[in-house]
Amino acid sequence: DYMYYITDSAGCQSETYTASVSCSVVTYVYEVREHLNNCSQLSVATYAVESSLQYSVGDTVALDNRNGCYAIMGTTQDQPQYTIVQDFPDCASCTPVTPNSYEVQSCDTQAVKFISRSPYTLNPGNIVSLQSTPGCWEVVGDDVATPTDTATQLHKSCALCANSGNYIYYAYFCDGSTSPRYFTSPTGLTQGTIVKVLDGTFAGKCISIISQNQSGFSEGNIDTSLAYEDCASCQGITVDTCHRIVTG
Repeated sequence: DYMYYITDSAGCQSETYTASVSCSVVTYVYEVREHLNNCSQLSVATYAVESSLQYSVGDTVALDNRNGCYAIMGTTQDQPQYTIVQDFPDCASCTPVTPNSYEVQSCDTQAVKFISRSPYTLNPGNIVSLQSTPGCWEVVGDDVATPTDTATQLHKSCALCANSGNYIYYAYFCDGSTSPRYFTSPTGLTQGTIVKVLDGTFAGKCISIISQNQSGFSEGNIDTSLAYEDCASCQGITVDTCHRIVTG
């Protein structure tokens, strides 16, 4: 806003007037993918970014708070995560800053952390365990943020990472109430072992171990503090014993 007044030739001054000028600024939100492997491919992961400028599909841009070069894929209704700070004639001429870390995202909660670029060379989609933070984490890409943790182990998938250090068993229910399911045990069990489910939807249920399968999706932990002789004893069922009485 600006304030004005008028002074005539005699030096008389008018009242002060306020002039207001406003216009709406259009913000465009785009979906982008990161250029990878010397511009030979695009990332699977997509990001929503904003700009007051109009771009066309295929244009190459750089973002704030995130390293790398990105290709415009089109517009999106998603909430923007970053802002476009620079554009380039093509991917080859894009010169982003040197990354300081990898961005990783929790397999379970979608939380984000930034980890050291050593001891592993990582690519988007890699699954890692971290030194100071529990859980399993998927690599999103390079970043300029200061790292706060370090990868200590690589895994083939989030499921295998979650099962690391435990045994996953396929087991059937003693009461036959539902089809067999997978459960987690901290110790090794043999086929036919009768135990109870410790927690989850099937807590308290008696199960019999069928086989081990580390890629199975666990639906609860096994209570390994006690193994039962058979399903009946696990379920607390008393089996009546019949005696034949022979008289002379």
